[in-house]
Amino acid sequence: MLLHRLTRLIMFIAMICLTALAHAAGQPVHLAERVSAVVAPIVLPASGAAWLKTHTSLNVGVWLPAQPPFMMDYAPQKEFEGLSADYLALLGKMLDVSVKVYVYNDRRSAITALEQGEVELLSGPALHGEHDSNLIYSIPFIQDSAVLIHQKGVQPSSPETLRGKQLLYVGDDEVALALSNAWPDAVLSRQTSYYRAIAIVKDNPDALLWGSRRTLESINHQIYRSALVTTPASVGASLSQGYLTRPENQPLIDTINAALEKIPTETLNKLDQVWRQFTNGEPQTGILNLSESEKAWLRDNPVIPVYLDNNNSPLSMVDSEGHAHGIVINLLNTIANQSGVKFRYERMNNLVDMRQKLIKENDGVIATADASARHEPDIRYTTPYFISRWVLVTRDNAPTITSLADMGGKNIVVYPGVYYLAELKAAYPQVHFTESTMSFSGFFKILTGKTDGAIVPVLVADVLNDTLVDRFFKVALVMDLPPVRMAMAVNTANSQLLSILNKAIEQVPPRNMVREYVQWQKHHPLSSLSLWDRYKYYLYAALLLITVIVAFILLRNAMLKKNVAALESLQAELEAARKAAEQASLSKGTFLAQMSHEIRTPMNALIGLLELENFGHSTPEQRRNNLAVAYESSKSLLMLVGDILDMAKIESGSYTVRHVPVSLSETLNSVTTLFRYSAEEKHLQLSSTLEVTHPDILFDPIMLKQILSNLLSNAIKFTEQGEIEVGLYQSGEVNENRAVYVIEVSDSGSGLSETQQREIFEPFVQVEDSRARHQGTGLGLSICRHLADLLGGRLSIDSEPGEGSTFIFRFSAEVNHNTAAVASSRAGIPRTAHTLKRILIVDDHAPNRLLLSQQIAFAGHHSVAVESGAQALLAWADTQTPFDVVITDCNMPEMSGFELTKKLRHIEQNAGRVPIPIFGLTAMAEQDVAIRARASGMTDCLFKPIEIANLLARIDGDVDAPSPIQSESPTIMTLDKLARSNPRAFDDLVLTIIEQNQKDIEQLALHIAAVNFPAIAITAHNILGGARLIDASDLEEVSKKIESAAKESNLNSVSEAYQQCVGVILQLEHQLQAALNASN
Repeated sequence: MLLHRLTRLIMFIAMICLTALAHAAGQPVHLAERVSAVVAPIVLPASGAAWLKTHTSLNVGVWLPAQPPFMMDYAPQKEFEGLSADYLALLGKMLDVSVKVYVYNDRRSAITALEQGEVELLSGPALHGEHDSNLIYSIPFIQDSAVLIHQKGVQPSSPETLRGKQLLYVGDDEVALALSNAWPDAVLSRQTSYYRAIAIVKDNPDALLWGSRRTLESINHQIYRSALVTTPASVGASLSQGYLTRPENQPLIDTINAALEKIPTETLNKLDQVWRQFTNGEPQTGILNLSESEKAWLRDNPVIPVYLDNNNSPLSMVDSEGHAHGIVINLLNTIANQSGVKFRYERMNNLVDMRQKLIKENDGVIATADASARHEPDIRYTTPYFISRWVLVTRDNAPTITSLADMGGKNIVVYPGVYYLAELKAAYPQVHFTESTMSFSGFFKILTGKTDGAIVPVLVADVLNDTLVDRFFKVALVMDLPPVRMAMAVNTANSQLLSILNKAIEQVPPRNMVREYVQWQKHHPLSSLSLWDRYKYYLYAALLLITVIVAFILLRNAMLKKNVAALESLQAELEAARKAAEQASLSKGTFLAQMSHEIRTPMNALIGLLELENFGHSTPEQRRNNLAVAYESSKSLLMLVGDILDMAKIESGSYTVRHVPVSLSETLNSVTTLFRYSAEEKHLQLSSTLEVTHPDILFDPIMLKQILSNLLSNAIKFTEQGEIEVGLYQSGEVNENRAVYVIEVSDSGSGLSETQQREIFEPFVQVEDSRARHQGTGLGLSICRHLADLLGGRLSIDSEPGEGSTFIFRFSAEVNHNTAAVASSRAGIPRTAHTLKRILIVDDHAPNRLLLSQQIAFAGHHSVAVESGAQALLAWADTQTPFDVVITDCNMPEMSGFELTKKLRHIEQNAGRVPIPIFGLTAMAEQDVAIRARASGMTDCLFKPIEIANLLARIDGDVDAPSPIQSESPTIMTLDKLARSNPRAFDDLVLTIIEQNQKDIEQLALHIAAVNFPAIAITAHNILGGARLIDASDLEEVSKKIESAAKESNLNSVSEAYQQCVGVILQLEHQLQAALNASN
């Protein structure tokens, strides 16, 4: 415990020592006495007299910041000026002692200097805090109290009313502690300047400032013209000015108290009135008390030239008749009355010219000069006759600013040759400063936006608002600059004139200067400033501008009258566009409703039939029919989703065009054959015509088939009776190995109007109410239009109501002379028999694993199914017999199918094994997915849903051994799948094939007998298309022989192949009839 106390004591002593060493030394300043009072020395008490005998001078300390009117701003001349200065000068006279003043940066430094003996006395308010608790005080020489200054409407009646508000103060930590105790819910903000703090209050209704009543009311009146109000504060109820000293200087305090009590009442009133700028009074006049040398100088210089700024109101200005006006002129007239001197006024442009002339001719006087400026060696300044703050004036509607940095990029005007310009340019390089005289025309530039603000004294800003254009300007910022100390300037050699002017100015206190300022504002309205002479050219220019504007308005009105028709047309187009947008929105709603119906219909069949099969009560015949209907419903649903996704792909730009060998004849034949049954179901006659010279081209076969299929499907769907014709023609000759082709699909339907033709290719728009009963997405023709654009072609329609419609697709393509490539492209995946394989299935979705396992088991293969990539790697490593094929889902958690494939390929490479087929399986039917699959090492990518035939074909594509599962002919297997999926379609198809084959073989015999080789080739080509439709490979091969021999005009070869064709067709007819009997 003792050690702890000792440590704290040592730390306390160290802090005191460091504080004593760290405080800033006082700056000696000149004691400027503004109000001179004649008083006689008093009889001192014995103790006081003894104390003064041991001190040759009285060292007094004061502290910053400046606190008007007690201590005016600390000027560069280092003068201590103000009400406290006048009292201190008066005290020095009464005590008959020399007074020296030192200024410290803050109150704490001043108290430290007092405690260390640097000064014997402090002048200022006593706060009775921790720092000055051991000091003694004199009686107050000025009574003062604490107040809160704020905007009107604020009522700080209790601590609760300041909750959340900003409470500003200028002071040290003791002041902050006292304010925090009194208003605990307020937000304290320490400030370093009363001017800056009161500016914040002026702009912020939630801000209040605590301080001296006399100080705050003085600034409020000077700058803001009493726009703010004050409320007495409980903290620091007494802020009266007095003197503080150490306890051992008690005799000095007793002597000071005795002197203060003996100051005459008239002297006290004089001091108070001089510095209380709110009271009115008559100016003091009288004969100056001049010395003999000063009188002699006046006799030798009866007329003194005075240099005036041409327009520096309200201080000085010269009207068009040469008469001088202004506050300084009134002051000079007073001096002339008191001294008998005469002044001759000379008009000059700016202060720089005045200084140069004063140095050259040393008998003159500059009437308005800032004594705060840096001194030229040849110029001296009088005692300031007016002190005012620098403020920034802007337009009233300009944004609020808190610093000059907020004016970055803007133009600000300053007086020519001002001392602070270099300092401002260095501190705010982003602001553009321009030197110019502050005439009324200069302020009009602020109104017109040619400049953004001006730095002027407060009194100039007040005149600007009161005399010129009230409510157009505002004081935007109080500048953090030494105040303008308006004085007169003389040549250094003219010391007698300087002394005369100082004596005259000292007899005119600041109170009277304020009175002069107020009177000048009242008695010099705008009319007396001869504005017509000054601004008549501006008025002429304004009149000319108004004339031009009126002429422009009249011309504009004439032009507008001519454009009324155009405006009405634009409005009509806008209304049409609005209706079109509403129709599109309605069509989208209809589309969504239709999609809901189209999706739910096959889904209802799927769910319902599978639910019945789940119960297990159906007969084998019912089960076969139920599964067939469910299969057709699923395919219908898949086609529906495909249409929607195709539209999305087209709109997103992800559709890519492939140019591969394509046979136009085979494409036309295969598509018409597929839709022939649908046409015959509706008793429609479907015919096709092919008239091309170059049927083999390089084109995108999928897009071409989709366009042709959609057009043909649309024609069958909306034609109730009559016929449908499909024609494919070649237009013109081949140019640069490119030919132009035209596909026409004509129907005998109801036809379309012109409006319907414009809307038919738009998505989500139904052009005919009667078509709503037809199933479909409504996107088919829109997809055709977009695909035609992608292929570089053009899709159009030719239709008349009641006359049917013809859809025309015109495109160009490169002619393919390599027919072998076409044959190769038709081959597809080779139909080779397969051996039994071990297949690894990887899928995290259990139903998918089950489906794949059953599909593979159906083909006789053996499968191992796992649910993750990690299990697949284990199965791959554990098995004794290697897998022949891997089928993996592409998107799985933890390890995707792409990652699994890379690892399997890496294992194969390290083991030196031949890579086996690896197929990816995904529901994301995108080209990017397929590219990524091949990049990861997959053989290919399969898209869900995948039919069993396609799946087995892909598995069989990489094997060579025969397979027992394909012992039956491909034709029977194909028809068997059709029988299981759609028995009715199977029956119709078989009967149609048998009938068509009989017709074809008869036509072929007739053409051979007539030796008509072109007809033989066409009939053989028709037989070839039908053979490919049912995978009849033998019939396909023999029909190719007939077509090739006919093109070569080889009758013997045609006859030989014909005999083979008859035998193949008879064999095929027996197979088809047997399959038909089995299905029934």
